[in-house]
This record gives sequence, C-alpha cells and structure tokens, in this order.
Amino acid sequence: MTQKNPQTADQIDLAIVGAGFAGLYMLFKARKMGLRAQVFEAG
Repeated sequence: MTQKNPQTADQIDLAIVGAGFAGLYMLFKARKMGLRAQVFEAG
C-alpha cells in the first residue's frame, strides 16, 4: 500500500478521523491555532 503524504506520529499534533463537516471544521480550527493537523478518510 502506498501513501500520498506519509507522516509519522511525531510530525503531527492532531489526527482527525473523517473528512465530513465536523472533521474539516476541526482541521480549520486546529491549523488556526498553529497545530499540525492531518485528516484521515477511508476510501
């Protein structure tokens, strides 16, 4: 399995599961706070 953007756990501050409205809003707020966040979505 290949990854488009491989990152290790020590490179992100917050992992968000699901790219629905709540997940994307959380990503927006986290990055606005200066956190390194990553969204994960199945499929």
